[in-house]
Amino acid sequence: MKTRDRRIAGRGTTIVPRWVIGASILFAGCGPDPSTMAVRVHGSATDPDGLADLVMEVADRRLTHEDFELGADPLSPSQRAVSLEVPSKGMLTLRAMIVQDGSTIADGSTEIAMRENFLWGVDVFRRTTDPTLGCFGCIGGLRIPIDSLARRTPDDALWLVWGGVEAGSDKVF
Repeated sequence: MKTRDRRIAGRGTTIVPRWVIGASILFAGCGPDPSTMAVRVHGSATDPDGLADLVMEVADRRLTHEDFELGADPLSPSQRAVSLEVPSKGMLTLRAMIVQDGSTIADGSTEIAMRENFLWGVDVFRRTTDPTLGCFGCIGGLRIPIDSLARRTPDDALWLVWGGVEAGSDKVF
């Protein structure tokens, strides 16, 4: 089961993803790196969100749950995160899958138009509601259906949400 992206535009004005704040703090002191993307998985070490079998592909890099480090995001130490170098121009492909016992139960991808001098973040969720609702700083979101036999509820899905800010921006979030 494979899904393509759905763009989210003009939604909400109050909720700021923690990675936007974290990326702003991380890069404020040492100068921005326009080719950095923070990817964060929402779930704890004991995996209450069912993402232990997550496989992410960002451009040509394949990530599994072992690649995401607990505490890598100082603003959200219970989240697993990884920071990657990405191109600052062209299109970047993001792909997320859940593979359980050798079977793919969710699979979806999207392409993101990269921006120069931009601090990117991608958040991965397994949930029943759209995490982009009310999100300030989100550029897009992708809902990836989970195979019906593996869902916890009828609306259970894997979500990718991406966005960010221009490096050096004076925007206050």
